[in-house]
Amino acid sequence: MRRPENPIGVRRGDILVLSVMLLLTAAMFAADRFGKTDLCAEIYESGTLVQTVNFSDVTAPYTLTVGGCTLTVASDGIAFTDADCPDGLCVRRGKMTQSGDSMACVPNRVTVALRAKSGGVDAVTY
Repeated sequence: MRRPENPIGVRRGDILVLSVMLLLTAAMFAADRFGKTDLCAEIYESGTLVQTVNFSDVTAPYTLTVGGCTLTVASDGIAFTDADCPDGLCVRRGKMTQSGDSMACVPNRVTVALRAKSGGVDAVTY
């Protein structure tokens, strides 16, 4: 008895390779999305590092004022909550929670960048 011809040319090896690739992709996504890394926020004013905030040390939300901007720091992220700039784009940015995120209030020359304290998985490469 002869096996019927496969009309699209997919073999068992092809299915195995695609399955392994799919599993690896899902594992990398889960490690990036749900993996816990120790984050810190670096706050700059006019290009000078003003303060570093370690999120693992934050027990209750608090606010910081840097160069005309008010930042709210919580254990899961940081956000501009008020700024005396005319457009308010920095306030509309929302909360930053992932390593590699950055935001700036250009008129007030305040920049915030999130960094991983340890060498975690970095999905963004420049």
